[in-house]
Amino acid sequence: MKKAKLKNEKNKILCIILKEGKGSVWRWINENEDRFSIDGHTYFKTDEGTYQKRLIRFMMYLEGISMPMHHGYIEKESEIITIRNKETGKEELHKMTKIKGLKFDSKIIDIFLNRGLADEFTKQHMDLPNLIIILLLIFNLITNIACIGLFFR
Repeated sequence: MKKAKLKNEKNKILCIILKEGKGSVWRWINENEDRFSIDGHTYFKTDEGTYQKRLIRFMMYLEGISMPMHHGYIEKESEIITIRNKETGKEELHKMTKIKGLKFDSKIIDIFLNRGLADEFTKQHMDLPNLIIILLLIFNLITNIACIGLFFR
């Protein structure tokens, strides 16, 4: 079977999203993009979650989880298991490392806040009455300056 070669894209990062249905989506994004959306989910780019193989930089995501997989987010636990050796027939003890859980700390919240997401949620939109009031205030300021200029003339 012939191996498919992955061509390196300049100034781009390969994002691999692992889907719940055992499929995957591969998408190239620009290095200057902070976030991107696929299938209604928004994903964020972080330097900690960027890995490199030769010249190709990539990030791996789980579908619906906005942050890329990173070893710092994983809590591990060790477990001793018994395995029967097929060749000798004896039982042997082996230490196995499992994922205990995923941890999310204030660093992730800081990433969200530094990307301006808080500004997006707290931004006040300009409606027509506020626009009219601002225009009237500007007109009032101009007429007051003109009156002061005429007074000292």
